[in-house]
Amino acid sequence: MARVGTKGKYAYTEVEVLDAIKDSGGIVAEVQRNLGCMHRYTVDKYVNKWASTRRAFSDEAESMLDEAESKMYEMIRDKDGTMIRFLLSTKGKARGYTERKEILSTDVTKLNIDSLIKEVKGEFNESKPSGGDT
Repeated sequence: MARVGTKGKYAYTEVEVLDAIKDSGGIVAEVQRNLGCMHRYTVDKYVNKWASTRRAFSDEAESMLDEAESKMYEMIRDKDGTMIRFLLSTKGKARGYTERKEILSTDVTKLNIDSLIKEVKGEFNESKPSGGDT
């Protein structure tokens, strides 16, 4: 258990911090609860104090991401359309699956940026030429 240091504050050992990191998912609030400390700053300080705790915390966070990705793939295998779309729009960008609107022009000098901005915003209205003074 943590001991009280010379300034009246708790002092945690490397082993205590490693134990608190275990099964935390790399979530600071979980480590904080496991240590029984009051401040996130304390967790940051002790996690960053030793190479072993930095590595353990990083590994926990990566493991949580791996678990989430595994669940996502399960949902995709179960034909969840939303998850399929999400995967394609994030990891499938290199294959052309993207939600970005691409605007192509062969003559860049004729591009009217204001019209393009209005079009993207859905406010595009073709402007009518003015007939002069009437």
